[in-house]
Amino acid sequence: MKNYVKMGLVFGAAICTVAIFNRPPRGLEGTVKEEFGTASQISPMDNISTNKSVNTKDVTYGLVLMTSKGDYAIEVKDHRFKPILPLAKQIEIGDRVRIRYGIYTQISRDGVGTTHSNAVDILEKVKR
Repeated sequence: MKNYVKMGLVFGAAICTVAIFNRPPRGLEGTVKEEFGTASQISPMDNISTNKSVNTKDVTYGLVLMTSKGDYAIEVKDHRFKPILPLAKQIEIGDRVRIRYGIYTQISRDGVGTTHSNAVDILEKVKR
């Protein structure tokens, strides 16, 4: 009888582990319809370190995402682990991105929200 209990506990723990770690990441997925803010106006050819007109403290960035639930306008705030300027240089209109839900992501019912740059993942680059 004790062996059945042990096997049941091991089997139950294995199922819980699989269920927890195989969950798809929760987030808002969509196609970039528009970029806005000062970071989106910097050309990919600009060298940020030599461009004196770019003040990295005043950089703003945002995305308009086209999703199955409608359009969302999301302001992206700078986070030290994934700075806004490199992120803005990587994202192009037409790319598929995910904004992970979490403590830094707040999106209202009207489709306007804010998140930190470390919650933005590029899922698929547009083919040019």
